[in-house]
Amino acid sequence: MKKIIIFGLLITVLIVAGCIKETIQTCGEMNLEQARKIASESECAEEGALTREYFCNENTGTWWLDLDIEKEGCNPACVVNVNTKEAEINWRCTGLIIEECESDDDCKNGYVCYNTKVCSMTPQGVVSCGEQQGDLRCHKSCENNGDCDLEQPYCTEVTFWSGDAGIPTKICMKDDECKQDSDCVPVQCCHPTSCVPDDQAPDCSGIACTMVCAPGTMDCGSGHCGCIDGECQVIWTMLR
Repeated sequence: MKKIIIFGLLITVLIVAGCIKETIQTCGEMNLEQARKIASESECAEEGALTREYFCNENTGTWWLDLDIEKEGCNPACVVNVNTKEAEINWRCTGLIIEECESDDDCKNGYVCYNTKVCSMTPQGVVSCGEQQGDLRCHKSCENNGDCDLEQPYCTEVTFWSGDAGIPTKICMKDDECKQDSDCVPVQCCHPTSCVPDDQAPDCSGIACTMVCAPGTMDCGSGHCGCIDGECQVIWTMLR
């Protein structure tokens, strides 16, 4: 009798284990097998084979299926949108070199050149343009952060100007600490050598600096703070 009970328990365990194994994993309204089928019939399969690594991003409603592709500094995945049932590769690259450009023709498919300035016609019929407002680099077009990679993770709305008419456009950007030179200030009150965003400016009230032009500093017009590629840096105008 004891053997029969043990045998029965063993069968029950095997049945339960089988049920667990057959549990269907879902992400929104799409299960894993459906996502793998869509991925295998998309551009993803043309680049490489799907691996067994995957996860569901519930915030963006996407399946992320890792791809077996060798690309330095990248960890590519096939991203399947649960709602649209479309798939595309997200290379998830770090240390990516952002290409410089003058026009969209200099950028690869799906990217635009952030080259924009306000232009208008003078009374004399001459086209006059203001300062460059873009960074003259290629940026991926996007709808949300899920479309962006690690190097430029934020889908940001910027304005592309056509003459004096602004066109709101979303592109992937990094989290810049500045947009223009005026956003940056010296980090030291006296004889400054480096710069920070203006919201981190030191409290220099009550501090008196000497009139000495200290070498290696921004004293006496040797340099000033500026915004370079989204970072506050010293722009040296004289040899240190």
